[in-house]
Amino acid sequence: MKKGIFFIFLLLMMIVLGGSSQVFKNSSNSLSITKDDEKEILKYLDTKTNDILAPTSGKVYSAFYILGTDNDKIYTWVIKKEEIIGSSVSLPVVLNVETIDGKIKVISHKFPRDGHDGAEDIKKLFPENVRDIMYDKNHNERIIQLQDIIENRIKQHR
Repeated sequence: MKKGIFFIFLLLMMIVLGGSSQVFKNSSNSLSITKDDEKEILKYLDTKTNDILAPTSGKVYSAFYILGTDNDKIYTWVIKKEEIIGSSVSLPVVLNVETIDGKIKVISHKFPRDGHDGAEDIKKLFPENVRDIMYDKNHNERIIQLQDIIENRIKQHR
């Protein structure tokens, strides 16, 4: 009897922990993101997203969290921070990608406008299941983790 209860407990823990991955898949055409893909995404965010936050007096660093994927899109939450002045931004960003030889190449990005238009943009840019993840109960914890990542990147650069 004790073995049966232990087995059920173990099975439930595997289901719970297995379902807490940082990448939320949202379609049958979901992309599988590798560590090399994550490096490509970070490089793109650091160098090709000055329209989100442009450097004025120092290097801008990025950190991101993958909210979900489709066959040609990666839905992310991004934080960018300038190292000297400390200007920063935190927002959802859609990365348009293509897969070449099994590797992801980011070709463009979109993000919601500020203000009143932003809510409508989010509805247009992000599927409902990704929107649900954006502001779930773990949102603040993810933001804190991203802020820590950026601070560590800045410290490593100094």
